[in-house]
Amino acid sequence: MDVVEKLRGRGRVLDGTEVLATEVPYQLTVWTDAGQTGSNGRLDISFHSAIALMDRAHALLLEVEDGRLFRFRMTSTSGRISGAEG
Repeated sequence: MDVVEKLRGRGRVLDGTEVLATEVPYQLTVWTDAGQTGSNGRLDISFHSAIALMDRAHALLLEVEDGRLFRFRMTSTSGRISGAEG
């Protein structure tokens, strides 16, 4: 696995066009492995907020400081996230 980029900052969590959270501190690593690109990282959010995001049946979006959108799923109540397809 090769790290393509490491991002850190504050962003917004979106469900489509609905803004779920703003000014969320994030750490995100974008990587490539065997021709596939992916991402994983962490959102600095409360336990209760993480549970609420984990309850969503579909992937959410993280808008990073430069405006790019990363599709993700919350994978733990400690704020860990993993990139999601489509």
